[in-house]
Amino acid sequence: MLLHAMFDELVADYFSAKPGSLPSKTTVLELLQWSHEQTIEVCMSCRFYGVAVHMMGGTIPVIVPTHGNQCGLITNAHSPCAMEMRGETPDWKTCPRNPANNGTAEARQ
Repeated sequence: MLLHAMFDELVADYFSAKPGSLPSKTTVLELLQWSHEQTIEVCMSCRFYGVAVHMMGGTIPVIVPTHGNQCGLITNAHSPCAMEMRGETPDWKTCPRNPANNGTAEARQ
């Protein structure tokens, strides 16, 4: 059920972004490639900026672009980018939620 709803949202986003495209002429692969491109273009310096991670069936993570400042590392609630909230440019290399930077559980929440 969740997969179907997410796929419906993907299709609606695709056709909103590409006026003139026809469902009968669009393949699933085209939809998935477009979705992947949207995720990459959100923020090149942080792959988790502007995405939400939904757990499909409770076990399979699915990354969905939110076109906002959502931090994809927070999966149990909406949480904006900690760096952006401090007035900094989002950057995974210096992010307090990055475990490589000794990010703490508190910083990740």
